[in-house]
Amino acid sequence: MKGKGKTLKSAIASLMLSMILSCGVCRAEGKPVVMEANTGETDISIYVKNAGSSLSDITVQIGASQSSQVTCRTIEDSEFETLILIDNSLSIPQNTRGRIFDFLQKFIDGKAGNEKIAIGVFSREITYLTDYTGNRQELTDAAASITYQNQETYITDMLYELYSREYSANPKDVYRRIIIIADGIDNESLGYTTDELNQLIRENPYPIYTIGCNTGKNNDELERFFALARLSSAGYFLLDSEEAVSAIADELGGDRQIVKIAAVPPEDMMDGSTRSVKINFQEQSVSVEMKMPQQVKQEETTEVFESTEPETVEEASAVETTVEETQDDSQRISAVKFIMCVVVFWILVLIVIIAWIAVRHFRKKRQKEKRQTQTLMMQRELELREALSDGAAMQQSGHQRPIAYIVLTDVYSPDRSFRAPLNRDVVIGRNRTACQIVLDYDQSVSAQHCRIYTMGSKLMIKDLQSSNGTFMNGNRIFADTELVSGSIITLGRLTMRFELQ
Repeated sequence: MKGKGKTLKSAIASLMLSMILSCGVCRAEGKPVVMEANTGETDISIYVKNAGSSLSDITVQIGASQSSQVTCRTIEDSEFETLILIDNSLSIPQNTRGRIFDFLQKFIDGKAGNEKIAIGVFSREITYLTDYTGNRQELTDAAASITYQNQETYITDMLYELYSREYSANPKDVYRRIIIIADGIDNESLGYTTDELNQLIRENPYPIYTIGCNTGKNNDELERFFALARLSSAGYFLLDSEEAVSAIADELGGDRQIVKIAAVPPEDMMDGSTRSVKINFQEQSVSVEMKMPQQVKQEETTEVFESTEPETVEEASAVETTVEETQDDSQRISAVKFIMCVVVFWILVLIVIIAWIAVRHFRKKRQKEKRQTQTLMMQRELELREALSDGAAMQQSGHQRPIAYIVLTDVYSPDRSFRAPLNRDVVIGRNRTACQIVLDYDQSVSAQHCRIYTMGSKLMIKDLQSSNGTFMNGNRIFADTELVSGSIITLGRLTMRFELQ
């Protein structure tokens, strides 16, 4: 069932193609068609097919205004260019290759005297066999030299590159047409899509005549191929018989009657804008959107010059003076730049020197402060030791006045600070009865955790067999250890700073 459906689809496509091209030619009859439009420096040119026989009655309306300067003539009376491109891949059938040469020969023999033709073959890029020339013998030799090769053909990419590099980038005020002979457009494209090519053709309308070679199984490819001609308002043909060779050549020869209509827009419209242009014939009309020429308005000169020689001398002197002033200004600018660079350099050097001096001064100041602090601490330590010695002597003689005070401050809760006089041993723990400093807000502290006492001029600390131990500056105490002001004592989970006042 699937095979039958495919066969039916192919038969319908063949029938449609045959109906469209039953005479080998498809073209619009009688109705005017804009084939090409160009914008010059001071005028616009529109090339119209089927313009009629009377050229004197043609008028051109630009926007809401009618051009008063209109000239009309057929391109047979002026130069025009034709580019013929042949697909020389092996997909072109053997019997069609001879018809291609016959067509080229007939087309070259019947060309207009002022028509220039270029011939090329293509795969993805074009290989030109001739430049644009009117020499029939050179063109015939080029047609005879065409050989067919095993290669892929990419019309979409080839045409996009041709339009971009030669046609849109190099506009000419002549009628330019393209004739392509191929067996159709494949769906594959290496670089550009069909939509991109179609958009480029709409923006740069040049007629593309397509001549298709039927292989018996390329109906879809030919339909896409002929769509290029319809998009560019040109004709499309099927090279399927010897009779078609003459018919196609004659049809293309009819382009000689295309009319070139040149019109000068009103001055107020020469601003580079895009406007609607309507060409009126005897009974019909055709419209196209075109970009207007852009003219630069020059200010009128009202001064009257009686003698040119003195002024010429003055102008020359002024030019020389201007040149000298420009050179002087250049030298001044260079000198100013040099001076600025030197100034910036020395400012940076000065900043570096000042920063270096400031760093040295800061370091010296820190070292001096550190030495002073150490000296002060040593003096205080000495004073405390002397006080302890004196206190011990006073206690032995019966005096009970405190010689110093012990201060314990919770490192993580500074608001918890505890103070006790050092006129006897100070026991630290949770027991309120037995301890002089009570730390009962944490259960990790033992009832009697440690003891601080004096031994001669030294201050000592001793662990009282606490459950969690006593640590001084991170080290656990196992025996009587000398204690100094500023030490960190750890009792269970509490961390206390010890100070002697």
